[in-house]
Amino acid sequence: MLINLIVMLVQWTVVSFCYYQICFQVKYLKGDIFINNISGGITEAFSYAVGGVLLSFLGLKKGLISGYMLGTIGMFSLLIYQGDSQIWLSIFICSSKFGITSSFGICYFANNEIFPAQAVVFCLGTCAAIGHIASIFSPEVAELK
Repeated sequence: MLINLIVMLVQWTVVSFCYYQICFQVKYLKGDIFINNISGGITEAFSYAVGGVLLSFLGLKKGLISGYMLGTIGMFSLLIYQGDSQIWLSIFICSSKFGITSSFGICYFANNEIFPAQAVVFCLGTCAAIGHIASIFSPEVAELK
């Protein structure tokens, strides 16, 4: 159980930090900030449901990897893209938010599967607390030049 807790602490820290990092970075992206936020918010609503489906069909490890890969591809595409098309910017933002948010959802759902019933609340609370503590540094990293 200790190994599972350590692994989930790392996952929560990464997912929480990256999730809030994307939220803070949106203001620096090209294109209309309102369209970027609206498209990202709509994407988030669907990605939590998809995270549960990924967890049930692919399992914890493959589900997290697929979410991380989609988020990474979206962010690298956003970094590489030099154009000004709002459609492509929204697609890249949505794919990165979709990937990291589905991984966030998987972290929430997975606690019930990998920990015994007596320890679920403690492990979920510990993971969420450590993840949110790591997220405190997200705005500082976003403002680095």
